[in-house]
Amino acid sequence: MVCSSALTPWFLNIAVTGYTSMGIETLLEKCKNIEQLLGRIPRERWHEREIDIDVLLYGNVCFKTKDVTIPHPRMHERRFVLIPAAEIAGKAVHPKLNKTINKLLDDCKDKARVNFYH
Repeated sequence: MVCSSALTPWFLNIAVTGYTSMGIETLLEKCKNIEQLLGRIPRERWHEREIDIDVLLYGNVCFKTKDVTIPHPRMHERRFVLIPAAEIAGKAVHPKLNKTINKLLDDCKDKARVNFYH
């Protein structure tokens, strides 16, 4: 998925789904390790990133620390998140909004341009 808006340059975005026996904190730590291995440079929040791995949902679990919130607090506002998520898990239900990913995409007001990358 290639995405852009008036405020951001083009970037690639993907979604994956899977199962793990890891707890949330271990999974998040592994994601941060992968980002580091792939060359992510620490910067202030909202800056462009070489790679950014977000955990959007973790089953029906709601989880919050000072650094992370699951479900992702703005996923329902972002087409570039919802379009690839709907492709692989459209029937997954957001545990706080009680809507499927497909419904969140239908309701999304975001107008950012999202193209499929082949």
